[in-house]
Amino acid sequence: MLRFILSLLIPAVLLGVVYFIYPEAAKLSAERLMVIKSLPLGLAAVLLLLCLRFNRSRMFFAALNVTLLYVLLAWGLPELPANQAELMYLLLCLLMPLNLLVFSELRERGVLTRWGVTRFLLILLPLLAGWGLMQFEPAWLGKLLNYRFTRAVPLHWTTFTQLAQLLMLVTLLVMNGRLFAQPGAERGALFGSLLAILGVLHFRESLLLASLLTNAALLMFVIALIQESWSMAYIDHLTGLPGRRALNEQLLKLSGTYSIAMMDIDHFKKFNDRYGHDAGDEVLRMVAGRIRKVGSGGKVYRYGGEEFTIVFSSKPAKEVMDSMESIRLRVEQSPFHPTRKERRKSAATKRPAKSRGVSITISIGIAEHGERNPLPADVIKAADKALYRAKKKGRNQVCK
Repeated sequence: MLRFILSLLIPAVLLGVVYFIYPEAAKLSAERLMVIKSLPLGLAAVLLLLCLRFNRSRMFFAALNVTLLYVLLAWGLPELPANQAELMYLLLCLLMPLNLLVFSELRERGVLTRWGVTRFLLILLPLLAGWGLMQFEPAWLGKLLNYRFTRAVPLHWTTFTQLAQLLMLVTLLVMNGRLFAQPGAERGALFGSLLAILGVLHFRESLLLASLLTNAALLMFVIALIQESWSMAYIDHLTGLPGRRALNEQLLKLSGTYSIAMMDIDHFKKFNDRYGHDAGDEVLRMVAGRIRKVGSGGKVYRYGGEEFTIVFSSKPAKEVMDSMESIRLRVEQSPFHPTRKERRKSAATKRPAKSRGVSITISIGIAEHGERNPLPADVIKAADKALYRAKKKGRNQVCK
């Protein structure tokens, strides 16, 4: 729940800023208003280039969708005859939220690829088809877009038709559910941009407000791109723990009294050989979850493979032994339960009983900073030696 709330924090702040600055922005001179109204184009150009550089296709096409909506409302629709402009607006109310929902569900397949071409077509073809139909102003299209399912739902509060309201509600529920299940900066930005799109469509008569909301949506993507890039650099994707780069930076900050623990999953290679690498990944996630909260002020990092590192920046080794023993017991008392498919991959030996699960244990070595280990690299080497002593003594124990 906390990650879900944090994912919505930036979008909520940006949309809140729009709410508070809009009355003041409306008082600006015509020249300054023109700058504000043109700002989404410059911001979009920068964002799209960044998305290309970092190969983030979901954000690229979502941002392109938001920008295209603003361009059409600001410069496209005013050039059309009134009847055609109204039909085009009703079509945008259906297509733009739906496009965003589709883009949020697609996998990262690149922008300048054959997959990327299909995404460009997904945006352009429905709009071109709608524009082509409007040249003939068919009566059935207007009836379809304005179709009312019931008279019980009032429409006077908004320009959205019942069909658009239904589609927007479904889009909101699906994207909110996705965000709740997989909270993160990108999902938060996608949901926030959906709210901005609905605001742009609802307040279409105010180009200034549309510009501010579009800027807010694009800034959500810029911030999310920065957050995701930082996470890719410093957070291990599989376990969610800080990775090797974060550990190296932490080691540079250490001084005075500190200790480091090296931790290794026992017989991990045999486990992988028996149950498969997917099961091995699940074990790594399980162990990471058990050791995440260390106590004694320790911070956990994934060192690589099946190894983890815990840094105690102000504790000698003797003061963290109890915490290490507690972690060892926590992992030992949490058996792993392979799926039926993983059990079938098991070697031709006796299968483990379904109710028992597979015992997972860890070995831990601890060393501290001192005359014998003056540098962080020396402390890690000493902790590694202690780890191998624990393995030689039979594994599933803590050695100093």
